[in-house]
Amino acid sequence: MARYCNCDDAEHFKVRVDEKASDLFSSKKQELQVKRLPKTDIPTGNYSTCFLDPERVSSSRLLKALHDDSQDALQIFLIRQDRSWTTLNITREMFECLMDVYQIFLPFWNFAFTFGRKSEENNLEYPPFRFRRTPAESTEVLECAYVLRRVELNRRVLTEGQEPWSIRQSVVYQRVDTQGKTKPVFIIITPSQSAEYTLDRLTVSASEDSRPIAPFRIHQLLIADSLENWQQYMANLEERLREQSDRVVLAQVGAEKEKLSPLTDFNINFIDRQTLKQLEDSVMDLELIFDSMLNSVTGIRILDELDLHVQEIELHIKRAKVLRGRASSTAQLLSDLLSYENSIALKDLAQESHLESKSMHTLTERSTKDAAAVKILTIITLIYLPTTIVAVGEPFSPNFNSV
Repeated sequence: MARYCNCDDAEHFKVRVDEKASDLFSSKKQELQVKRLPKTDIPTGNYSTCFLDPERVSSSRLLKALHDDSQDALQIFLIRQDRSWTTLNITREMFECLMDVYQIFLPFWNFAFTFGRKSEENNLEYPPFRFRRTPAESTEVLECAYVLRRVELNRRVLTEGQEPWSIRQSVVYQRVDTQGKTKPVFIIITPSQSAEYTLDRLTVSASEDSRPIAPFRIHQLLIADSLENWQQYMANLEERLREQSDRVVLAQVGAEKEKLSPLTDFNINFIDRQTLKQLEDSVMDLELIFDSMLNSVTGIRILDELDLHVQEIELHIKRAKVLRGRASSTAQLLSDLLSYENSIALKDLAQESHLESKSMHTLTERSTKDAAAVKILTIITLIYLPTTIVAVGEPFSPNFNSV
C-alpha cells in the first residue's frame, strides 16, 4: 500500500483493496502508458510543445526512473479498460507501485473502486471531489482527484429494450508542487478517445502559438470533453418521453360526457409502464451525475473559463429536473389511465352481474311457479289416486262375486 498521510486509514483501504482486487485489476494485462512532455530549456524550465510518443510502463524499475527523470516538464499516466464493467488493464502490483512511487494520497483508491467488474451501476458510489494541500520542504504539494461522467453512443447492434447511449466515467488525478520543484503528474483512468485526441491536438495548437502548455489547461480540456454529448442525450430522453406522453395524453374516450366511458384507442400496457419507469430512473440518474460533476468542476475552478462549464452543468441540472417532473407526471397520468381502465372493467363487471342477477330472478320466479304447479298436481294426486287404486282393485277382490 502507498505510504503518505497518517490521517488516512491505510489498514481500512488495504482491506477494501483485498476485497475488490480480483474484480478491479487484470491478472495478466499490463498496459499502463505515460505521455511525457519534455523541457526544451532545462535551466528556465520552459515546456516543450510536443508530447513524446506514449510509452508502455511494464516494470517498477521503469516507473521509478520516470519519477526521478528531471527532463520532463509534465507526465500523464493513462490506465485503460477494454470495455465498461471489466477489469482495468493494469495489475494490482503495478497500480500499488504507481501509488507508492508518486506518493499519491490514499483517498485515490475510492476513485479506483468505481471501476472493475460489476453487474449494475450505482451512481451513489462515486466519491466527491477530493483535494489535499501538504506542506513539504520549502514548498507545498497539491493533490486533487475527481470523477468525470460522460455519455457516448455505444454503436452496438441494438435489440429490443437496449439503449443506444452508454454512460461512462473517467477519473482524473493531479499532483503538483507550488514552487515547481517537481514536475506535475496526471493520472487518467479510462480517458475517452476524443479526450486523448484533443490532448494531442493541444500540443499542436500550443506549438503554433509558441506558448507552453499549462497543466491546468488539461483539466479544462477533460471537463469540456465530458460535457460534449449530454445535450444530445437529454434531447433523446425528451423525445422518448414525449412519445410516451403523447400516447397517454391523446387517448380518447367513447363519450366524453358519459361517466366512465371506455377508452376507444387505449393500447398502452404494462411494458409501457416499465419503459416509463426506466426513463424516470435515467432522468433521476442525470441529477446525481450533474451534481457530482458540478462538485468536481467547482472544486478545481481557478480560471474564469471554467465558470462557463459551471453554468452549463447548472443548466443541465435544471433540465434534468424538468425531465424528471415530466416523466413523473406522465407516469402518474398513465397510472391514472390504467386505474380508469380498471374502473371501466369493474363497471362492465357490475353490469354483467346485474344482468346475471335479473336472469337469476327470472329463473327463481319460474321455479316458484313450477313449484306451485307441482304442489297442485300433488294435491290432486293425493285426492284421486287412492280412489283410482280402490276402483281398479275391487274387481279382483274375493268377495266381489258374492256381492
